[in-house]
Amino acid sequence: MAKVTIDATGDGDVFARAGASFKTDIHPWGMSLSYRTGNVDTDQATRFRRDNSVKYEELMGELAKRAGSRVGWFLTTVRGVLLFFTPYLYGLSAMDVSDLTRAEMEGRKKMMLVLELLREKMPGFENAVIVDSSPQIGTQGSRRMEGEYVLTKQDILEGRRFPDVITRNLFDLPYRCLVPRKIDNLLVTGRCISTTHDAQASIRMICPCYATGEAAGTAAGLAARRGLVPREIDVRELQENLRKQGAPIKDV
Repeated sequence: MAKVTIDATGDGDVFARAGASFKTDIHPWGMSLSYRTGNVDTDQATRFRRDNSVKYEELMGELAKRAGSRVGWFLTTVRGVLLFFTPYLYGLSAMDVSDLTRAEMEGRKKMMLVLELLREKMPGFENAVIVDSSPQIGTQGSRRMEGEYVLTKQDILEGRRFPDVITRNLFDLPYRCLVPRKIDNLLVTGRCISTTHDAQASIRMICPCYATGEAAGTAAGLAARRGLVPREIDVRELQENLRKQGAPIKDV
């Protein structure tokens, strides 16, 4: 058995099985697949979007009606390749395998529907093809662990500072948000750390997930070496290690 386990599942599968308390979300933004199209004349497409706004909005409206929700596309660093998100599917749970299966199937059908309509009606998309897609459905939220501290919307809006900060930007993210209540030898990282529903939107992005992952790994190492449970480690020692690794907490 591991001395310390880190739950980086994104959905909190480990802490839920371990008996930690948590809240659940069915996110109002729904679920979606990301995918990329190639062989697009991006200059022609962006010019049409810019110079024919009325026609473009009519086309996007027709596409939204057929696909079930608004569709957007974004330029990438690769010429001729655009990033898409499939029309969002609402009211589905990331913790229900039948909902995930339905989202995968409907998302991939709608991916092809969008491509066919754009090939037919959108300048620059005449020869477009699907390059790749995300390996599984994406969702904004599922479980949120209840930790030693629950980060709030007000903490974020006021840019609050905490003595146990593990990463600092416009607001501090405290170490206690990674530590479950009452469960020892377990740390949580990523979008399911201890926050309110509103605050979760600010920590579920890639950079905060990197930061919580680094902090959890460092804390787990300290706990294992010192023979302590994660809540008992010296936070100052954790911060010093994180500073040496380049974490933005130099002024703590």
